[in-house]
Amino acid sequence: MKRALLAAAAAACSGLLIAGAGTRLDAVPARVHGPSRPSSQPEPRPDFSGTWRRVSGAVAPAQETIAQTASALTIETAGFPKATCRFDGTETRARHEPPLPPDSVVTTSYRCVWDGARLVATIGTETDLDGYKRLAFRQETRSLDDDGHMVVENRPFTILPMGGTGSLDHHPPMTLTTSRVRTTVYERRAYVSPSIIHLRSRRVLRWMNHERSEATKRRASEPLRSLREPGEQVVSGVRGDEP
Repeated sequence: MKRALLAAAAAACSGLLIAGAGTRLDAVPARVHGPSRPSSQPEPRPDFSGTWRRVSGAVAPAQETIAQTASALTIETAGFPKATCRFDGTETRARHEPPLPPDSVVTTSYRCVWDGARLVATIGTETDLDGYKRLAFRQETRSLDDDGHMVVENRPFTILPMGGTGSLDHHPPMTLTTSRVRTTVYERRAYVSPSIIHLRSRRVLRWMNHERSEATKRRASEPLRSLREPGEQVVSGVRGDEP
């Protein structure tokens, strides 16, 4: 009889322990039961907005002005049309007539996608000169380094057959030439608010007016200097005859 009671009590205690253990396991977050998984959050995208001045790289625009939104990026460069890159990969085009070669029309296409923290653009250029079209394609990659500089890398595409004839819509096969990289580094120029520029201009004008007024007073206080004949003298800035 005692053995039966002890066995029943042991069974009841083991059931309570199992129930308690199950309760504690449910209270522990699931990530504790297995190895931690890497975060799936996307890498933050850099902001290229601002005016950038070239600090290295000879064959590249000396300055670029970039405006960036959540869906697109626009680049303004002196002498070239505004370039628009849509982050969803949609193609955009710009058309302009450069001074050289004469009577030529250049159409440029842009397709941009994010590769982590880098913006990768495929840029195609179609030059139409008297009905003859010549193509050129390149890959442009933009990123920010640890010092905040914008690094632009350009790699050309090789179009076969050589010569690159065709159009942006129908072009021969091409291969990215990864061994030829042209790197340009830009630094962001400090943004100056128009109100600050206006305030500085007012201060400069006020200083110039003050200096002009002081110079006028100095000239008025100086004695009259002129060529005098013998027997003439200058008294208080007025010429008169000697008594």
